[in-house]
Amino acid sequence: YLAPPWGGPDYYKIESFHPEPSNEVIIDFLKSLSIAKNVFFLLPANTDVEALAEIIAEKIRLNTTLISESCSLKLEKIYFNERLKFIAGFYGNS
Repeated sequence: YLAPPWGGPDYYKIESFHPEPSNEVIIDFLKSLSIAKNVFFLLPANTDVEALAEIIAEKIRLNTTLISESCSLKLEKIYFNERLKFIAGFYGNS
């Protein structure tokens, strides 16, 4: 389970959170895959999920020890009182 800090409440002032390959969150996510087969993580509501999925897919392709036929990445938007609060990410066996 990963719930990293995203810069405090001010991150909502940014239109879109663009993850970078060198971002600590991406690095921590990949490190966690070397320890656990299934990973659950929380993302800011304004995350650019397409960019995130591309970065994770590329990092996993580059590190073949992380590749598994039965693993997949799933992202779900979590709402509270009809307002998007965060995005939950799941990587591992379905």
